[in-house]
Amino acid sequence: MPTVGLIELCERGLKAGLVGNYRVQVETKHDTDLWDENCGLWDDKKVSMFVSTLHFLCIDTLDQLLVTATKTQIVIIEPPLLPYLIKQWLAQILLEDIRVLSLAFLPLSVCTVVGAGKKHGLVGLELHGQACFVPVYEYRELTPHIGMASINEADVDDDEMPIETLSEKSIRQLTYDIRKSMQIINVDLLAADRAPPNTAFIGGHIIVENSTVRNVLSRKKYLNREQGVYDSLFA
Repeated sequence: MPTVGLIELCERGLKAGLVGNYRVQVETKHDTDLWDENCGLWDDKKVSMFVSTLHFLCIDTLDQLLVTATKTQIVIIEPPLLPYLIKQWLAQILLEDIRVLSLAFLPLSVCTVVGAGKKHGLVGLELHGQACFVPVYEYRELTPHIGMASINEADVDDDEMPIETLSEKSIRQLTYDIRKSMQIINVDLLAADRAPPNTAFIGGHIIVENSTVRNVLSRKKYLNREQGVYDSLFA
């Protein structure tokens, strides 16, 4: 069960942090360079180069932690599809080299659901200039569905999915028992007429808004094409 400290890091928009006397934010400005737009996946070669560079940056940045490392707990709020190579390297240097007390990886989607007071949800996130929906069930992140649209100034391509189609496509990927569980939760919330903050319903399913996805969907081209859906999401 995520703690208050983990939720606090998420609400502050941090991708990494220290729970305790120190807090370190891992720079993510190179993420876009690691993303292969042609295949919609992380580029292994670029990831390897990034890890090599990050190694020297973090050794210098985290050197101050060596004195109190055994009392330090680190929480990394990870974006969708964070490469295993990066997670493996971070775990090695923090646990084996610096020897911090504990290290935990917590998906951003899970933090968003927990922050909304729920344990299930379909979370809208921005990933490398594209909107994606990540199903969360019992505090577990399931396979995200990516591919709505880019956030550049170009016109919307014909093959880009409307937000409602993308969310329904994500829901259909889930197993029957998970879909049924999420549906029951929605019925209860609607009957009580008390949806939690930053929550909306599309096609009978709960969608928890993450702040970054608003930047993707608030562009004028989306408002023109998906005005009704946008209103239902962010009214």
